[in-house]
Amino acid sequence: MLSDWHWSEVVRPEEVNFKNAFNINIARSRARFCIEGALEVLFKHQVVPEYQGLVLALGGDMISGSIHDELKESNEMEIMPTVIDLVEVLTWAINKLGEKFENIFIPCVTGNHGRYTQKIRMKQRAFQSYDWLIYTMLEKTFLNNKKIQFFIPEGPDALYQVHGVKYLLTHGDNLGRGGDGLIGPIGPITRGDHRRRTRNSGLGLSYDTLICGHFHQLMMLRSRIVNGSLKGLDEYAYTSAFGYEPPMQALWMTHPKRGITYSTPVFCMDAETQKQIHQAQPKWISFYNNPTK
Repeated sequence: MLSDWHWSEVVRPEEVNFKNAFNINIARSRARFCIEGALEVLFKHQVVPEYQGLVLALGGDMISGSIHDELKESNEMEIMPTVIDLVEVLTWAINKLGEKFENIFIPCVTGNHGRYTQKIRMKQRAFQSYDWLIYTMLEKTFLNNKKIQFFIPEGPDALYQVHGVKYLLTHGDNLGRGGDGLIGPIGPITRGDHRRRTRNSGLGLSYDTLICGHFHQLMMLRSRIVNGSLKGLDEYAYTSAFGYEPPMQALWMTHPKRGITYSTPVFCMDAETQKQIHQAQPKWISFYNNPTK
């Protein structure tokens, strides 16, 4: 699953106690490290790496967007150049994955950061999101590639089945609020999942596993998979005293007979990008927010 890339957002290390940094160059490096890391896990760390195909879930908030004034002022690029730049990176990623997989299925849902309206809307949500534009541009790019199939619903959720497991992919912003310092986002995710299971059951569209992003905290269970982020710790999470989590994305396997059998985080920050965070070097004294002792 790839989600919460927040392409074009800038995180300054000085504002997060030198525990993270983020910009376009770092994002590109992390994206490459993420894709190559996933392939290494799937083909070098497995005894018999034989797969019928790959599901590449795109879960929204792929760009930083401009829903907040501070983002408008601090984003590295304007919206349109950001979209074009990210489409090129995702095109590379899909081609790279296509070198190893005969079939790739790509379900896509929109997030909340990619919208161009001040408040998120229920009607025509997808068409008011740059996430949707990115997905459709990618679909057109691979239109003649028969082994790659996109699923871009116009609603907030994507329901699909892998072998015998039914997945519901949603971004997560509409699951609810109300997390606290002890359980974090588990509360709203659990309540939101319960409401969706009740709704879908009444519609004859029940599912086994909920997949979402939005919360930037990786949690992988058989019934719920919550993705991390490419961006990592930002000023909002640091100021709000959320728990630290490195940039990572979710990877798991669906067995034809046993369902979800293997799950692991894919870490997105290598040693080279780590160096870009720790740029300031003290001369003779260290302060509490200095990157080194």
